[in-house]
Amino acid sequence: MGADSPRTEECLSGIESCPQTVPITECQCPRCGSEVRMGLPRAATVKSITAEDRPEAGNHRWKVRSIACQNGHEFFVLFEW
Repeated sequence: MGADSPRTEECLSGIESCPQTVPITECQCPRCGSEVRMGLPRAATVKSITAEDRPEAGNHRWKVRSIACQNGHEFFVLFEW
């Protein structure tokens, strides 16, 4: 994962007249392998993806997001920005 994850940009609000976009990162569910797309801050780097216990964001520039795949598996994405 990390810097090699495919990234695109999509309109933040879904409204054409709103030009603000957010980078979209594709990752895989660690339980079933299904593709999950999530928005991350610009220049963010994914550090880890886990379905185990929620990791600690041990740095003020790190953040953890809880997301779920289409099959309902919850997992955690740790990223730095």
